[in-house]
Amino acid sequence: MRSPVNVLVLPFRGTRKDGFSYAVFRRSDGDAASWQAVAGGVEDGETPLEAAQRELEEETGLSPNRRWVELDAHATVPARLFRDWPSWGPDVYVVRELAFGAEVAMGEAIRLS
Repeated sequence: MRSPVNVLVLPFRGTRKDGFSYAVFRRSDGDAASWQAVAGGVEDGETPLEAAQRELEEETGLSPNRRWVELDAHATVPARLFRDWPSWGPDVYVVRELAFGAEVAMGEAIRLS
C-alpha cells in the first residue's frame, strides 16, 4: 500500500552555457495535452528519496545511481484524487508532494515507459 506522500523528480543536466535543461514528459494516456515530470507515490516502508529513485528508473530507464538534489519545493495535491484515499482515513485531506532533482550526464539517454 502507498502512503499519502507523492514525489516529483526533475531529471536535469548542465548545458554548455552554464545553464540547465530539464526533462518533462507529455502524457500518452487520455490527457495528452498535459506535460509533467516523473512522479509517483511513496510505498509503505519506503523513504521519499527511495520512491524518487524507483520512479525515475521505472519511468525513464535511468539508473538511480546518480547525484540527487532534494529541492526546496513542496506542494500538496487533494487526497480525493488518489484511488488509495479511502484507506488513508478521514483526516487525510491532502497528499504532500516532495521534489527532487536527478542529474543526467551528457549523452545519457532517457527511455520512455
